[in-house]
Amino acid sequence: MSEVSQVQDGLDIVCLADVKPEPVVWLWPQRIALGKLTVIVGNPGLGKSQLVASIAGVVTTGATWPDGTASCDVGDVILLSAEDDAADTLVPRLHAVHADMQRCHTIEAVNECGKDGRSIKRDFNIRNDIERLERCLKDRPETRLIVIDPISSYMGMTDGNNNNEVRSTLAPLIELAARHCIAVIAVTHMNKSLGTNPMARVMGSMGLIAAARAGWLVVEDKNDLSRRLFLSMKSNLSGSAENQGLAFRIKSAVVQENISTSRIVWDGTPVTISATDALQQEDGNDEAGDVQGFLHNLLEDGPQKAVDIFTAAKAAGFSEKSIRLAKKKLGIKTRKSSMHGGWEWGLPSKIPEGGEDTPSK
Repeated sequence: MSEVSQVQDGLDIVCLADVKPEPVVWLWPQRIALGKLTVIVGNPGLGKSQLVASIAGVVTTGATWPDGTASCDVGDVILLSAEDDAADTLVPRLHAVHADMQRCHTIEAVNECGKDGRSIKRDFNIRNDIERLERCLKDRPETRLIVIDPISSYMGMTDGNNNNEVRSTLAPLIELAARHCIAVIAVTHMNKSLGTNPMARVMGSMGLIAAARAGWLVVEDKNDLSRRLFLSMKSNLSGSAENQGLAFRIKSAVVQENISTSRIVWDGTPVTISATDALQQEDGNDEAGDVQGFLHNLLEDGPQKAVDIFTAAKAAGFSEKSIRLAKKKLGIKTRKSSMHGGWEWGLPSKIPEGGEDTPSK
């Protein structure tokens, strides 16, 4: 038993007076923290993969960050890239940003022994292979960054729309990042719903963005379609809540043996537009889309009491009227939680046929 904890009825109890405060350790100051999960989200084709290649270039060489802040200590990077081939896409992009290739690694497959004794290859997945990844890190103690692009390709049989499953799958990865003081970047896509709430636009359940300590949105600049905006959508650790955004353009590049590729060129001027305002420019002012996304995410794990829904909606800034309109648009079903209980709301797929407007057992 440690001097700062005690076991009480099977619980490890820690007195917070005995916990020494520690500062956040940053990979990219005020943007990407070491030991934490960061999410980068955006539509396909906007340069998210080139963006993480640019970040890898800084980490592996100790270059200055695009906003002028000093780099962290030089370190290794592990990239899991399901959508880009290593030879013709990933490696040329890293060369284009002058990354130290000796410090760049990728996990192409997991080797296992099949039932017939033969070696088989399968894709890496977070649910089953965290221990393998940890052994890999012990052999590469200077690793500072792991990139998972896209995160959905490496979650095995996890239901990406189920909050509890997503959080359960991510928990060992987050614990590993903390143990080794490594930044983890999870790249994902935006869903197709409308609305200007950035976190409601992350593909799948809210479990991913909820688990992340920071989230960044990549979106087109509607005033200049060749320009991309890199905007803060969540920042739980930074003392600068406003976190000025940045902008970049994707430029062609030629690397070894006349291989064509692309790289990011950062603009020098900070961007002050917020992620919410950028999405408003993209979708138009669509509060209804926001409310529908909020209500859908709230109910995706199962029916909820109506009174709790209205309480959560009020806290999120949505009126009862807007919630009821969204309920109608989404085809939400209602039922009694018990003979004498209150009403529950549920998505059509979560309340079976015949269950609507009837007391649940």
